[in-house]
Amino acid sequence: MQNHLIPDQSLQIPPVDLLGGGQVVAIVVGLENYQSRPEGKTLTKVDFARNDAEAFAEALKTIYPADRLSLTLLLDSEATCASLKYDLASAIKSLAPDDLFIFYYAGHGFHGAGGNRITAWDSNSFNVEGTTLLLRDVLTDQLAASSCERALVFVDACAGGFTPLGRDVVTSMNPQELKEFLGAATYSAMFLSWVRLF
Repeated sequence: MQNHLIPDQSLQIPPVDLLGGGQVVAIVVGLENYQSRPEGKTLTKVDFARNDAEAFAEALKTIYPADRLSLTLLLDSEATCASLKYDLASAIKSLAPDDLFIFYYAGHGFHGAGGNRITAWDSNSFNVEGTTLLLRDVLTDQLAASSCERALVFVDACAGGFTPLGRDVVTSMNPQELKEFLGAATYSAMFLSWVRLF
């Protein structure tokens, strides 16, 4: 089996010196497998998402000193709608201006009802709007309203293979919505990767 993202063990990355008393608060999500549903209704697997998230978390541990890093790693069944909402809200509320917030997500993502959305382990293709997370609600609007001045967001979201079974219509993520967040943020960057549906 191929490993998608493997840190080069010979590569030595010097720890980053954080100015002031700033902390690094990171939430890393890898959704490779989704909750089992009756045949034909389970969301499709996202190859390498779990491995990529684990490797990203290990890279953060290498880059940032342990006493300054608060890392939450959520893989597959740990990344429910409820846990993602709670962990993101709690982490963002805790941020001080000197802190650096990092969010990494690998899984299904798309543009649907209300804007760009990401899935959770318990997302249901019969109830897309009610069981996925509006990125604006759980991340970008909360960051913009917080005292956080530094944020890095990595979204590796694939809409391919995500087929709603209700009336929902999904397309690839809309980059304009994400650009609006970057225009309002002080020191923020967003890295996006997704598969276009059309």
